[in-house]
Amino acid sequence: MSSADAAAEYWASLASAMKESLNAEASGIWHTLRRFAAVVDWTEPCDIQAALLVLIGAVVWASKPLNAYANKTWSMFATQPYFDESGQFLALMVGVPLLLVATFIVVNALYQASRLLIKVKRAEHKAARGPKKVD
Repeated sequence: MSSADAAAEYWASLASAMKESLNAEASGIWHTLRRFAAVVDWTEPCDIQAALLVLIGAVVWASKPLNAYANKTWSMFATQPYFDESGQFLALMVGVPLLLVATFIVVNALYQASRLLIKVKRAEHKAARGPKKVD
C-alpha cells in the first residue's frame, strides 16, 4: 500500500468518524428541542408575543429579497410595476406596519415587566418589615 493510499484511507476514516459524531450531536439537539417544546406552555401570552415578534422580524428581514423577486416577476401577479429595485415599496407597505406592531409588542413587554418588578419589590419590602402587630 502506497503512502498516498494510506493517507487517503486515513482521511476517509477521519471524515466518516466526524460525520457520525455530527449526526449523533444533531440527533441529540433535536431530541432536546422536542423535549423543550413539549414542556413549554405555549398558551402563555408572553410566549405568543415572543413568537409573533420573531415572525414579524423574519418577514421584515425578508421583505427586501421578496421585493427584488417581485420586481423581476411583477407581470405574473400585478398590472403595474410597483416593486422598485431598492426595495422601498414592500418595505413601506409591509415593513413599516409590522415594525409598528413589533414596537407595540416590545413596549407592552417592558410595561408588563415593570409592573411585575414593582409587585415583587413591594412584596419584598412588606416581607422585610415583618408581620403587622394586631392590638
